[in-house]
Amino acid sequence: MGCSQGKTKAVEPKAEGTLATDAAEVKPEKGIEIFGLPISMNTLTSVILVNQYKIGKIVETAPGEGTNTAEFLKMNPFHAVPTLRDADFHLAESGAILRYIAASKANDLYPESDAGRCAFIDWAMDRFSGAIYTDAMRCIYPLLGFTSMPADPQEAGKVATTDLQEFVDWFLQEKFIGGAKPSIADYKVAPFFYAFAHPKVKSECFVEVPQRVLQFNKDFLEAVPAASILGENLKSLLDKDEKVEMLAPTGEPVKVQTEDRFAKAKKADKGNVEVCGLPCSCNSAGSILIAKETGAGDLKSTVPGEGTRTPEFLAMNPFHAIPTCMDGDFVVAESNAILRYLSNSYGPAYYKDFDAKKKGFIDWALDRFSSHVYAQFCATVYPALGFADVPSDDEKKERAKKAVEAVDEFCTHFLKDKFIGGETLSIADFKIAPFFFAWGHPTIKSDYFVEIPERVTKFNADFAEACKSSSLFIEAGGYALKEMLDPKAKEDANTEAVKEAMAENLEAPPEELEEVAGSQTQLCAFC
Repeated sequence: MGCSQGKTKAVEPKAEGTLATDAAEVKPEKGIEIFGLPISMNTLTSVILVNQYKIGKIVETAPGEGTNTAEFLKMNPFHAVPTLRDADFHLAESGAILRYIAASKANDLYPESDAGRCAFIDWAMDRFSGAIYTDAMRCIYPLLGFTSMPADPQEAGKVATTDLQEFVDWFLQEKFIGGAKPSIADYKVAPFFYAFAHPKVKSECFVEVPQRVLQFNKDFLEAVPAASILGENLKSLLDKDEKVEMLAPTGEPVKVQTEDRFAKAKKADKGNVEVCGLPCSCNSAGSILIAKETGAGDLKSTVPGEGTRTPEFLAMNPFHAIPTCMDGDFVVAESNAILRYLSNSYGPAYYKDFDAKKKGFIDWALDRFSSHVYAQFCATVYPALGFADVPSDDEKKERAKKAVEAVDEFCTHFLKDKFIGGETLSIADFKIAPFFFAWGHPTIKSDYFVEIPERVTKFNADFAEACKSSSLFIEAGGYALKEMLDPKAKEDANTEAVKEAMAENLEAPPEELEEVAGSQTQLCAFC
C-alpha cells in the first residue's frame, strides 16, 4: 500500500523540527534514504531497520507538496511514501523496501537459503497487510488524526482484537516471526503493534490487545534498540496533550517455542506440490500456473467455505483462505508468498536468480498491484463472475473509469518492457496475468464499460505465448475465467455453489475496499 494523494493537502504532523517537504532540496549521499514521515507507521518499518544497521536515514517528506515535485516523481511516479533512494536506485511500497534492504544489506533478516522460513515471513507480511492493516486504519489512524472514526467503533475494535489474536497465534509461536531473531516481517509489524498498545486504542477504539503482542513489543525493543524511535513521534501524537504509559505485558512472560518450527518439515518431491484453489480465482490462478510451469505440481480443487473449514485444512491455514500451497509437510498461503516460494524452491529463473534491484522492482509491482489495482478489479470483474452484487449502470461507468486509470498507471511504470521481469516472465507477471485476462474478456467491455488499455491486450498475447499453461484461463471444466465470464456460462448447481462460496468468503468486498481507500484522503502516512 502507498500514499498517493497528489491533490490532497497534507496535515502538518505534530513533531518537532522542520520538514523537508521538497525532495529536490535533499542531495543524494552515501547510504539509503527513506522518504516519509516519522509518524507514518509504514515509513517507520524501514527507518528503524536502516537506523539499527546504521546504513541510512529518514528524509522527512510530507505527502502532498513534498511528493509532487519533479524530483520526487522521478523516484516514485505514484507520489507516495515511504520511498527509498539508494544512490541511483529508487523503490516504493513498504514491503518491497524491506525486502530490498534485506537482499542488499541485511541478508540475515530474510535468509534466502531457507525457502520455508522466507515463505513464512512473506505469508506473515501479506496477511498483516490485509486484515491487520485494515484494523489499524479503523482503530489507530482516527486517533492519529488521519481518518474519521468508523461508524461502529466497538465492532471495529472487536474485529481488530480477533484478528490480532489469530495473527499472533499462528505467526508468533516462536519469539519472532523470523524465529529466534527478528526478520523483515517483525520490522513490518513492530510500529503497528506498538501503536496498538497505546491505552487510547483500548479506551476509545475498544481493542483488547493480546498479551502476546505486548510481549512482542518488549522483546523487539530489546533486540532492536533503534525501535525506541517509536516513542519519540508516534507515541507523542497518540498522547496528544496527555502523556500516558504504554501497555506492557503482565504476569509471567509468554512461553514461546524455541525449536525452529520448520526444521523438520519434509518437502514433497517435485511434481507433488498442491495448490489449493480454483481456476476462477485470479489469486489462485497465478500460483497454479507457476506450479505447472516449473513442474512443481498442480491444482487441488478447493472451494472456499466447506472446503477451507475442514479440520485438515484449518490445520494448514487457520485463515481458511485460498490459495494455499502444500509442499509435503510445509504449507504457505497468500498468493504473493506462494509465488515467491515456488520460484525459490522450483523456478529460480522467475525471481530467485535476479539481483536485489530487479527483485525490488518486481516486489514493488506485486505490492502496488495488491494495494491499488486489486480493489478496482473487485469492483469491475467480481460482479461479472457472480462473486458480488451487480451495480447500476452509472456505478459501473464510474468504477470502469477508476479501473482503467489504475491499470494504465500501473502499466506505464511497470510494463515498459515486454514483461515486468523484462524480456522474460517473472512472478509479478504470473500475478497480474489472470486479472488482465479477465479484464480483457468481451463481457467486461460490453456489460461493465471497461475499455482496457492496449498495453494490457499486448501483455495478454505475450503471456499466452510465453506460458502454455495459461490455457487454464480458457478451459477448466466450466470453472475457467473465460467459461465463467462467457454470456452462455454454465449455470448448473455446482457453478452456482462456487459463486456463492466465493462471494461469502471474499476477505473484502469492493465496497469495503473503496471505503478503506477513500479514508486515505486526510493524510497519506501509509505504506
